[in-house]
Amino acid sequence: MQAFPSFCSLDQLLPGETAWVHHVDGTDDLSQRLCDLGLQQGVEVELLGKAPWGDPIRLRVGNWRLGLRRREAARILLQKFSPR
Repeated sequence: MQAFPSFCSLDQLLPGETAWVHHVDGTDDLSQRLCDLGLQQGVEVELLGKAPWGDPIRLRVGNWRLGLRRREAARILLQKFSPR
């Protein structure tokens, strides 16, 4: 079975889903900070959960657990592979 890539931002991922970081939007300090936290191209992330109103979100990046605001997560483009 062949897999086809699909893209979404980190804030659109559902709890329990995993994907790979494609890129982080922007060139400002926040973008650099997200990269410093390990959110770099090719890194696998898993969405662990969301607060009741969707903010903040919890995720796993390697062996780290992070919490991000939804607006921060929206800047991270992910690549998912879906079988078809």
